[in-house]
Amino acid sequence: MQKISLWTVVLLAWSTTCLSKTIYVSSSLGSDAYTSTQAQNPATPWKTIAKVATLSYVAGDSVLFRKGDIWREQLTINWSGSLASPIVFGSYGSGNLPEINGADVITGWSLYSGNIYVANVASTVTQLFIDGKRQTYARWPNSGWQTITANSADKLRLTSTSITQPTDYWAGATAVIHSADWQIEPKVITSNSGNTMVWSTATIEAIKTNFGFYMEGKLEEVDSPGEWFYTGGKVYLYVAPGDTVTNHLIEGTTRSYGIDITYGRQYLNIRQLSIRNPGLSGIHIYNNSYVRVENNTIANSKERGIHADVYPPNSRHHLYVNNNVVTNTIKDGIRVATVDTSEIKNNKVSRVVDLVSPKLAFGMIFYGKNVEVSGNELDSTVFSGFFIGNDSQNMTVKNNTISNCMLLMNDGGGIYTGSNHTNLWIKNNVVKDTRGNWSGTPGTQSSAVGIYLDESTNGANVAGNIVVNAANGIKLHKAHNNLIVNNVVHNTSLCSVRIHERSLNQVHDNTFYNNIYSNAGPSQLTYFITRTLSSTVPLGIFKNNIHFNADTAKTIKQVYEGGTTSIYTLTQWRTATGQDTNSIAANPLFVNATGTLSVPSDFKIPCNSPGINAGISVGFVTDFEGNSPFGIPDIGAYEYQDSACFSGARKAGYGLVEPVIDVDGKNRLDVFPNPSANGYVTIRMTGNFRSGTASVSLHSANGELRFQSDMQMENGSANFVRIPKQLSSGIYLLTIAGPDYLKQARIAIVRQ
Repeated sequence: MQKISLWTVVLLAWSTTCLSKTIYVSSSLGSDAYTSTQAQNPATPWKTIAKVATLSYVAGDSVLFRKGDIWREQLTINWSGSLASPIVFGSYGSGNLPEINGADVITGWSLYSGNIYVANVASTVTQLFIDGKRQTYARWPNSGWQTITANSADKLRLTSTSITQPTDYWAGATAVIHSADWQIEPKVITSNSGNTMVWSTATIEAIKTNFGFYMEGKLEEVDSPGEWFYTGGKVYLYVAPGDTVTNHLIEGTTRSYGIDITYGRQYLNIRQLSIRNPGLSGIHIYNNSYVRVENNTIANSKERGIHADVYPPNSRHHLYVNNNVVTNTIKDGIRVATVDTSEIKNNKVSRVVDLVSPKLAFGMIFYGKNVEVSGNELDSTVFSGFFIGNDSQNMTVKNNTISNCMLLMNDGGGIYTGSNHTNLWIKNNVVKDTRGNWSGTPGTQSSAVGIYLDESTNGANVAGNIVVNAANGIKLHKAHNNLIVNNVVHNTSLCSVRIHERSLNQVHDNTFYNNIYSNAGPSQLTYFITRTLSSTVPLGIFKNNIHFNADTAKTIKQVYEGGTTSIYTLTQWRTATGQDTNSIAANPLFVNATGTLSVPSDFKIPCNSPGINAGISVGFVTDFEGNSPFGIPDIGAYEYQDSACFSGARKAGYGLVEPVIDVDGKNRLDVFPNPSANGYVTIRMTGNFRSGTASVSLHSANGELRFQSDMQMENGSANFVRIPKQLSSGIYLLTIAGPDYLKQARIAIVRQ
C-alpha cells in the first residue's frame, strides 16, 4: 500500500506539472473559435476575456495578453494557484502593455439642444473621456464652492443664500460638502425648499457656516464645454461652440474593475498589464492571500488604482504591491488595509486629485502588521499623501518621496498616522511641498503638516526624514510615547514642530533628539506648542537639536488655552523648561545652502558644521544613505563620511588611520600601532599644554563606549595610556578631552 500511495503522489505531482497550460489572448489576431489546445499557441490565440473565463485554471497555469492590444472587458479571477506554482496573468509580445479598458466607445450622437449632444448607451456610464481626458460631471457652480450661511447641528440639512432654485429642483442630485478642514462628504438630496436642502443620513461632521459645497448630477447644469450627465440609458455632453462630437474619441466607463479577484482566491501573480478607466478600482483584491501585483500601469480610476481590503483584520497575508504606476485616480491611489506580512514597494503614484470636482482622496492608505512600505514615489494628492491607519504593528515606512500633498485640503499631512502603534518606523523619507489649501473653508492659514502624528498617536518612531516646504514640519496632536530623532525640517511657513493637546496632559513622553530645524524668517517658529491650562506633565525630552533661523528673535511659542502665551529664544526656553540641553542655536551649514534645498543630498552637513559629532546615540544602525554612525552621532539625517572629520585638528591630508597628529605645532598626539594587529594600542601626548587630568574614551562604530580612562597630563612630558587587548576587529573613534574640556582631539583606530 505504501508503494501505491507513493506512486499516486508522484503521478499527481507529475500530472499537475505536465497539465499546466499557457493561454494566449489577442484582441487583434485572436479567435474564440479556436480550441483551448490551439489557444496555447501564440499563433492561434483566443480573442476575448469572456472566452478566457470559460476555462478553469490550476496551479502553474498562465494567461498572457498580447502587448499592443485593447480589451473593453473586465477580467474576473475565480481560481487559485499554489505556493510553488501560482497562476500568472501577464503579457507577451512587444510594444505597449496590453490594455484592459473599463470604458466603451460611445457613438451615435445627435444634437439635443444648443451645444448639448445626446447618445444612447446600453449600460450606466460613470465617467466620460474625450480623447483620453476625464470630463466634468454636471455641476453647479462650474468651478469653486458655494458658501454655507447657517449652522446645522442635526447634520441633515444645508442652508445657503445661493440656493434659489425652485422647490425640489435638487432632489436626486448630490451635494458635495466641505464639512471640515479634513473632510469632504457627498450627500444625495431628498428635497429642497427656499434656501435649504436636506438629505436622509447624517454627515460625519456638523454643517457649519462659511464652509463650502457644490452640486453635481443635474441635466440642467450641463452648461459648459466638457460637462456631461447620464440618466435613463442616455448620455448628454456639452460640446464647445464650433466643435462637434465627430472630431473626438468619446469613451464612457461602464465596468467597475479592470481586474477583480474574487473572495478567498490565493497564489496569483498579476503583472505587466495596463488598466484604464475603471468605474471603481483598477485592481480589486478582497480577502485574498499570496497575491503579487507587480509592474502594472493603472490610469483614470473613478475611485482607487489598487484596492486590497481584508476582513476580519489581518486574516489575510502576503500581498505584494510593487513597481506599479498609478495615475489620475479620483480617490485613493493605492489602498492596502488590515493585512499581515505584506509589502508596498517602488510604486509611482501621481495625480490623486480632481481639481474641478474634488473628493476626499489619499495617495496611499495602509495598515496592518508586518508591512513594509518603501521606495515609493507619490506626487499630487487632494488630501494626505500616506495614511497609516490605527493599530499598526511592526510596520516600516522608509525611503519614500512624497510631494505636493494637501492640494485642496487644509488639515492633514504628507505622512499621516492614526493611533496605537507597536514598532511603527517612519524613517528616511522625503516629504516636500505640503502647503495646504483652505478654499471652501473659513480658514485663512494653512494647517498642513509634513509628518503628522494625529489623534493620540503612540508607538511611532520618526527618524532620519527630510521635510521641506510645509506649513508645519512635524505635528503631534494628542500624541504620546513617540520618538522623533535625526530629522531635518526646513522652510516651514508656520513652525518646524507643532504640538497640540486638547485635554489635560495628553501630550507626554515624546523624545526629540538630533533634529535640525532650519527656517529663514521671523514668522517661522521652531516650536509652536498649545497646552491645556492645567497641564503639568512634561511633553517629553528635547536634546541635542539645532535651531536655526536667519532672524535671531524669539522662535518658540507656547500657548496655554485660556491662559498665558510665552515666546522664547532657545536659551529662554531652556531656562524656563529645562528642555533642549546640548541643543545649538546655529547655522547647520547645509552643503547646498545657496541652492534650492530641495534635493535630499542638499541637506548633508560638512565637516565644519556644528552638527558634526554633536548628537546623542539613539541606537540607530544607518543614516539616510545607509551609512553607519561613527562614534558620536551627528545631528540631522546624514552621518558625515569624510575621514578628515575624525581627526582632532580636521586638517587636510589626514587619513582615517593617520598615526600621528600635530595638533597645533606645539602639541603632538601619537597613536600606535594603528592599524593594530594584536589589539593593543598606545596613546602618547607630548608638548606644551595645560597640566591636569584628561579624559580618554573609545567608541565603536555604532556608538558603544568600549574603553574609558583618565590620562594625567604634565606640561612638557610624554603622557601615555595603553588600551588593552580586548578590542575586536573593526573601526573605533578615540576621543581625548583636555583638562579644561574646552579642546578635544579625535582620531580613528583600526583593529585588524
